[in-house]
Amino acid sequence: MSLSSESRSHTAMKVIDRTGPKPRELSSYEEIYDRPLHPEEKLPETSAVYMPELLHNIERLVLKTEEAILRNDRTLRYNEDLLVNLSHEREGLEEEVDIEERQIKTLSDILEAVTLCETRLSAGRGGFSLGECEELMTRLKDKYPEEYKVYELSSLAVAVAFPQIKAVLETWDLAGDPEKPVPVFARWRHLLRETETSSTAIPSSDSMDPYDRLVWDVWMPKFRHFLSSLSLLEFSAVIDLLEMWMPLLPTWQMENILEQMVLPRLQHGVQNWDPTTDTVPLHTWVHPWLPLMERKLELLYPTIRHKLAIALNNWHPSDLSAHKILEPWVQVFSKETMEAFVVRHILPKLAYCIQTMAINPHSQDISPFEWVMTWRDMLPAHQYASMLDQNLFPRWMQVLSSWLSNSPNYNEVTKWYSGWKSMLDPGLLNEPSIKRRLGQALDMMNHAVSGTFVPGVRENMAYFTSNERRSTAVGSEAVGRQRVSALQNAISAPVSVSFKDIIEKLAEEHGILFMPVPGQKRYEGKALYHFGRATVYLDRGVAFVSRGDRWAPTSLDELVQLAII
Repeated sequence: MSLSSESRSHTAMKVIDRTGPKPRELSSYEEIYDRPLHPEEKLPETSAVYMPELLHNIERLVLKTEEAILRNDRTLRYNEDLLVNLSHEREGLEEEVDIEERQIKTLSDILEAVTLCETRLSAGRGGFSLGECEELMTRLKDKYPEEYKVYELSSLAVAVAFPQIKAVLETWDLAGDPEKPVPVFARWRHLLRETETSSTAIPSSDSMDPYDRLVWDVWMPKFRHFLSSLSLLEFSAVIDLLEMWMPLLPTWQMENILEQMVLPRLQHGVQNWDPTTDTVPLHTWVHPWLPLMERKLELLYPTIRHKLAIALNNWHPSDLSAHKILEPWVQVFSKETMEAFVVRHILPKLAYCIQTMAINPHSQDISPFEWVMTWRDMLPAHQYASMLDQNLFPRWMQVLSSWLSNSPNYNEVTKWYSGWKSMLDPGLLNEPSIKRRLGQALDMMNHAVSGTFVPGVRENMAYFTSNERRSTAVGSEAVGRQRVSALQNAISAPVSVSFKDIIEKLAEEHGILFMPVPGQKRYEGKALYHFGRATVYLDRGVAFVSRGDRWAPTSLDELVQLAII
């Protein structure tokens, strides 16, 4: 296919043919040659002359003309598109020119402001007031917020505003008027703060935020001088000031104050504190720092506990000041730590106090018991119950047994029992060891009246013990299994152990009632005892049990079996 033919085959355009009687629309020039003769058209009558060269030349002229028309059409459309593109480019350039002009004007205004600052600063300290500095920086930030960040215009304040703010702080009384400069720093924080968040990491000098630099270079020296001029007992003024300024202080600077300035002073104060001689309690100047320092103060706690432990070496429970010293620390130390401290340093002395306490129904001094119960709020019930079970109740039961064996006034016995029980709080009364001891006491009282013939005594005692058991049963519904006591036996006075003591211990371990037979009954001069259901007497390290009409020696294991059958 020739170039002309290819051009014709790929060219689609609108052609108007007016060679006929009527115009017609064609899609290409080729269709002109394919046009059928119109009925009204007639071939010329002249004879046809065949000239192929002429037809070829005419055809080539037509094709060249067609190609020129197409080329001109493409050129026209290209130029039209180019004109549209140039129009858009012109609009973009005009917009860019406008932006550049605005930026030039903005930079000119900023340069003018900077030049003004330089000019005013050259006039000396009195040439630029703090209000004018603030007005200038506010105008720059509000009018040119992007440029304010990009060109770090806030750094202008280092030269412009810092000297003026420093002059304001020179007359500042931190103790008398701690909030005086707060409005000034609040406004400048808004102007100088580049980010809303503050890290706890200490920034380098080059990367420090302008507001951080303001606080560090201007505010901090004033605060350091104020802090160094106060004693630990006067630190309440420091706490008030820090709480007031906390929203305005960068986080890393607040941490620096607490860890590098305050904590060392507190550590030094705790090291020099003597609980036996200092009249000002430690918690009065340490606890106020808890809201600000929280876990940072845990560094002080081992030293505090060590000093308290030393002070308690020669302490006696009658000195209630120790409780007043320790009580504020109950909510500060962890529960486990506080309990371990009291068990180690307080509980043995309470146990010894109970051990040495005189138990006399006719002239009872309950002061030692009250001293001991003062510490009830610092120990769980099972610790207290174990201590009372081991150090109070064995002698208490022995006194009750001796009293019952001498035909007492049973009304006085029940009052004595009720009085002791009333001094135990519900938590202790629900402890299994305490319930067991009180139950044994009721059994002893019932056994004691079983051999008396005084009218009404047995019935009254039965009614009393029934009520006591009912109240104990109601109180035990919320009590779980008996807990294993971690408390070891406290300091005990050296005593000689008799065979009777062994029997008493055996009865105590198995929860068996061991008491003298009422009426001071004897067999061959030997005192008779109730050992549970068995009746025994003791002779030269041997227990003899009643077996009907005779007395037979028995082993301790067999005695226990006879007592519970």
